Parts: sequence; structure tokens; C-alpha cells
Amino acid sequence: IVGWRERTPPATAAGAATTALFTSDVDPDTGLCADGRVRIGDSPGKGLGAFAVCALSPRTPSNGEALVRGEHQIGEYRGEVYNLGGLQARYGKGGVVAPDDASYQAEWSARRQARGVGVTGSYVFTVSDALDPWSEVLYVDAEDPEHALWTRYINHSSERPNLVVRSSNGLSDARTTLRIVIARQIEAGEELLFDYGPGYGFGATGLDQAVEGVS
Repeated sequence: IVGWRERTPPATAAGAATTALFTSDVDPDTGLCADGRVRIGDSPGKGLGAFAVCALSPRTPSNGEALVRGEHQIGEYRGEVYNLGGLQARYGKGGVVAPDDASYQAEWSARRQARGVGVTGSYVFTVSDALDPWSEVLYVDAEDPEHALWTRYINHSSERPNLVVRSSNGLSDARTTLRIVIARQIEAGEELLFDYGPGYGFGATGLDQAVEGVS
């Protein structure tokens, strides 16, 4: 993920976030998600964030489910999936949209913004196949809440991350997902955070930075 993922701050009861740009898996009244283990709420200075409702262990799933590949998976990062051409048709290259893509980009941008969805490109993950260095790189874009899950609200920290991102099987269609797993013990009330990678910076926006991904 690159750029500053700016979010709309809560506008309802304390701890609950606005419903305007909520994903469908977040309760609009309480901000609860992930089977009640996570709450989406105000993160000072960041807009919205995700917070643990209960203690979360890296080795003991709190919902009774089995570990996934030996790890406690708390959620998945999902979104619209593009190849490089599709990404650049929407967000441009270096901030510049190619003439052949200008008409499409304008229509796409207008449709998104009419629904109150941003067009920053700041929720994009790269996905590659670690076993096949020649495979096509794909891009998972979670900016549109209609295509995303609660994990789009997770904020960045390079100093105190408590989550890590793993790749998932399947690199060919909209089912492409990234697994969010717990990296260390998380206490109730603690904000959930992962490291967006070296391409991330608070002074940059969108896709002008190098896109950081996982394998």
C-alpha cells in the first residue's frame, strides 16, 4: 500500500464511525466487525482505524477457528483487481493519464466520486507469485468500500506493527485476496497496525510512490 490513506472521521456516537463509506462487514451502529473482535472507530490524527475489542493472540484464534498455515488470521484484504494497464487507466502513471485512457478515467472517476468514494489510489497492494517470478503482477484496490472489507481501515506503523500481510492463493481474478495475520500479542483496545512498506510516506499521496507488495 502506498501514499497516505486518508479516511473520513467518525460522525456518530463515540467509538462508532460514519456509515457513509463503511464496508458491508462493519456494523453501521457499533463499528464492530470480524465477529465482534474488531471495532472501526476514530484514530486520532488518522481518521478511522481498527481496534481490538478483546485480546488477540498470534497462536490462539479467538473465534474458535483453526490456524491458517500455522498463523492466526484476523481478516483478508480484498478489493478490485487490476493488471498494470487497468491500474494506470484509472490512476495514471506518475499522476498523468494517457490520452487513450482519458475518457474512461473521467467517467470512472465521476462514478466513484458521485458515491463519495475517493480516487487517490492509496489503497492499492501489489500481488505477485513468489513461486513464479515471470507471473503477471496484479493490484488489489480496496479504496471503494463496495468491493472491500474492514481491513481497509487498518493504519500504518513501521515502529509498532502488530499485524503482517501474507499472500493468498489465486492470482487471476477478483477473488485475489491478501491474508492479515496477527504478529504478536494484542491487548484489548489496542489499534491494529501493519507496516505499509518503504514506499509509504505521510508526505506523499496516491501512486506517485513505488507500490509495495507481498509475495
